[in-house]
Amino acid sequence: MNLPWTECFNLSQKIVEEMKGRFPAETLPTYLLIGRGGLAMGMMMSRFCEMEAILYLPIHHPIPYNTKPLTPYRMRWSSSLGAASTTFLIDDIYDTGRTIEVVGEELLVSGACRNVVAITLLSRHGGRFKQGPHIVGQDINTSNHVIFPWEVYDPLQEVPF
Repeated sequence: MNLPWTECFNLSQKIVEEMKGRFPAETLPTYLLIGRGGLAMGMMMSRFCEMEAILYLPIHHPIPYNTKPLTPYRMRWSSSLGAASTTFLIDDIYDTGRTIEVVGEELLVSGACRNVVAITLLSRHGGRFKQGPHIVGQDINTSNHVIFPWEVYDPLQEVPF
């Protein structure tokens, strides 16, 4: 399943509108972009809202994905994200939920923030974030692999270079 830029852009705009409706404007959230899909999402979302505190968390999945579990990064923050803050975890897809759930749990358990909200462009089979609210651009009910426009190659295949 190929997802074109225009659809990603439109879904990002929809997500930001829902964010503005559900979370007060005076809240100063931190945006944590989960790599690599979260980088593209953050770029598109920044067109529609002011993102002041942006962090990037690189996550590397093995290829093929199912060969071994995700190794969670121990996130040692030099300072708290803000005990009263909301942290928005941004990723392209909530598939198994493994990545975003590990990151969300670590943020909450470590006390880095009080509230965690997941934001994903897509969610497969109605999956939802278990650590807090989840804003989704679109639910998909297919097991087909999604190829996003920012991927230079199909990540399920061997790297061509």
